[in-house]
Amino acid sequence: MGFRSIVLALYILSSTTMAAASPTNIYIYNDKGDCDGCSGAVAELLDQRRAQYAYAQKPDITARGLVGIKLWIQPGGDGIEMALHLKDKHKEALRNFVAAGGNYLGLCAGAFFADHFVDDANTIPGLGLLPGVSRDFSPINKDEMILDIIWNNIRRFMYFQDGATFDLHPSARVHTIARYSTGEPAVIEFRYGAGHVILSGVHPEANNEWRKNLNDPDGDDTYLAQELLDKLL
Repeated sequence: MGFRSIVLALYILSSTTMAAASPTNIYIYNDKGDCDGCSGAVAELLDQRRAQYAYAQKPDITARGLVGIKLWIQPGGDGIEMALHLKDKHKEALRNFVAAGGNYLGLCAGAFFADHFVDDANTIPGLGLLPGVSRDFSPINKDEMILDIIWNNIRRFMYFQDGATFDLHPSARVHTIARYSTGEPAVIEFRYGAGHVILSGVHPEANNEWRKNLNDPDGDDTYLAQELLDKLL
C-alpha cells in the first residue's frame, strides 16, 4: 500500500471513529402522547443535518440523564397524554434542564405541554415554561389543514392540526416568529432562565407524507423548521 493510500485509510478510520464517538446532544421525546410519525418527522430533519440525537422516554428524564444534552424536542401528538404520563419529577427535571441552559423546541402538543397547565380546567400540570397561557387556535375546520400564516413577515401556507396560539403576559419578553392570519401568535421564542425556548402551534416539520392529500400552495416548509433548529443548536 502506498503512502497516500495509508494516509487516506487512516483518515477514513479516524473520521469514522470520531463520528461514532460523537456524543448525543439532542433528545427527541418518543413516549406516550407522541403521535405516529411526529417524532420521526423531527428525526428526518436531524438526519439531514447529520446531527447526533436519540429518542428519549420517561426513564431518561432525570438530572443525570439530561447531562450533556443541548436540545430537548417535544413533538406533536397529545399534550394531555404526555402530561399525564410524565410525573412531577420528570417535569421538574426538564424545567431545571432549560433553566440551566438547555434548549426546548415544542411542536403543537409540545407547545401545549410547555404551558403551566395543559387542560382547559387547569388541573393537569405542564412544564410551566410559557410566560402566559396557550389555547386552541380554532379555525372553522379543526381537521388537518393548510393554514395561511405570516412567518417573519412573509406569507406562507403551513400544515396545521389542532394547534395552539398564545396569550402572553404584557411584560413577557417574547419574540413572535410567525402569526396566524388573525394576527394571533403561531410561533414564539423566549428565554427561560439560561435556556432558549421555541414553541410552534403549526407544523413546519411536516413532510410530504403528511401533506399528500392537502392543497399546499407553496409546498415544503421543512427549511423553516431547520431555521428553528439553527436557533437552538
